Amino acid sequence: MPWLSAGKPLTAVCVLKLIEAGDLSLQTPVVEVIPEFSADHREVTLPHLLTHTAGLELVETGWPHASWESAIDTIAAAGVRQEWIPGERAAYDPLRGWFLLGEILRRLTDRPIEQAIREDVLLPVGMEDSWLAMPPDVHRKYGERIGRTWDVRGPRLIPTESHLPGYCTSPSPGSSSRGPIGDLRTFYEMLLAGGVTASGNRLLQASSVELLTQRHREGMYPESFRHTLDFGLGVIITSSRYGPQTVPYGYGPHASDETFGHGGARSCIAFADPQRQLVVCIAANGYLPEPKHQTRMRRLLDAVYDDLRIPHEATASDLPQGTNR
Repeated sequence: MPWLSAGKPLTAVCVLKLIEAGDLSLQTPVVEVIPEFSADHREVTLPHLLTHTAGLELVETGWPHASWESAIDTIAAAGVRQEWIPGERAAYDPLRGWFLLGEILRRLTDRPIEQAIREDVLLPVGMEDSWLAMPPDVHRKYGERIGRTWDVRGPRLIPTESHLPGYCTSPSPGSSSRGPIGDLRTFYEMLLAGGVTASGNRLLQASSVELLTQRHREGMYPESFRHTLDFGLGVIITSSRYGPQTVPYGYGPHASDETFGHGGARSCIAFADPQRQLVVCIAANGYLPEPKHQTRMRRLLDAVYDDLRIPHEATASDLPQGTNR
């Protein structure tokens, strides 16, 4: 299934691995790695991209039909919106900032972004059937295993193109990840384990996981979702404090305050609740209109916590003995 924006944390983890290796710092200006981004924008750093506060100009990337190089050239040439001071305003950017993050990874690892994420995150975690972009021969081999999706418009189901080769084989770090939804579970279980995979290997330092899931953007009202959301580095932190029944892509009213994850447009959600030691990943193949999708997910998440008998103020120790997390 396509994960859309729910796959954004994969790129964020790749960035943190480069920081651990000493190839980047959080305060590295984007222009130091991508000089064509223009010296006028030295103030734009990695946290601005990861927290959607960079204010990149609203240009079309051309994905999936344009080449990677063309998308980067377009974004770099456009720069930042006029009168925008990075870090002082927020507006969700589903694609552009993530292309820049992917280009940073590409230049520093000397590998295509889809290869870097596959080799540095997906395979070490055990997500062998997951991809940022799969080779055409793999797409042909999967055949009917490639999930199909539909746009729901009133009583009509309109097939999308998400299963076609262009969308499956072209990388977009903010939107093209796909795989069995259970693979996202193993990714979040690794984060809950402080960066240690199910096989016992360390992918990230515990301090990097902590950095990823801190509230780096707090209490800001974005100009896109039109609802206050708190962000870590590429993950949305539980924002129920701003309205549990109105927050978009939330984790439900029962999720603890430390819960982190990300949703995918009108279709999926994936998150980890550290206090309950719980991972929840849900994918739907029908793209409902936004209000109906939010209602659908709130009801599903209520059902998950209710079924596990986790009350609103429960802690992990309150889980019934033997609960399957």
